[in-house]
Amino acid sequence: LAGHIYGGTIQNNTVSSSTLNTTYNASASQSSRIGGVIGNLSNTKAKISDCTATGITINNASRVNSIGGFIGNMEGAVAGTVIDNITMSNVNVKNTYSTNSAYSFYIGGAIGRSLGKVHVSNVSLDGVNITAASLVRGVGGFAGYITGSDPSILTNCTVSNSTITQTQATLDDTYKCYHVAGLVGCVDSDSKFASCSTTSVDITMQGRTYYLGGLIGSTYSD
Repeated sequence: LAGHIYGGTIQNNTVSSSTLNTTYNASASQSSRIGGVIGNLSNTKAKISDCTATGITINNASRVNSIGGFIGNMEGAVAGTVIDNITMSNVNVKNTYSTNSAYSFYIGGAIGRSLGKVHVSNVSLDGVNITAASLVRGVGGFAGYITGSDPSILTNCTVSNSTITQTQATLDDTYKCYHVAGLVGCVDSDSKFASCSTTSVDITMQGRTYYLGGLIGSTYSD
């Protein structure tokens, strides 16, 4: 739908049978964001509602910052970004880029990385399949990483019939996944969750993993 959206309203949109491929590029910007519907969303008054995304495929072989089945990176800031009534199915994210350098990024079935105050409600994901090599700091069926000085609020967000697989079969500490979970890989804020759940989510880690959870991989707060 869009590479970058700066605020505004997105409503009653459908994206189906969409495939995004990137080729190997070790010198690509680490700030790159990839989303099945929106690559990067920023501003304080953005609103997304009543949208459907199905048959989303992302094959990444390059250096990026974040990958999401719906939004790669989201910055809500103080006034808040609102996302409501989103339905997603058959989402496939495959990352083959791997390096032993000091580098990390985020992968989520819906949102790769979320910064700032975000209100998310009534988001349903079914059939999310995430495959990652290694050095992914946050991986989640819904979101890889949620952070910000202002807490986010997630209500009635569900992930079902999904898989998360790490393919780098090594215990070398330089090749690892940090925070992995069925819903959100890492929550680095005082965010609030209500009526969120995962059902039939299989997680397979073949290499070193620091924090692994059925719902949330790890949480940090002040």
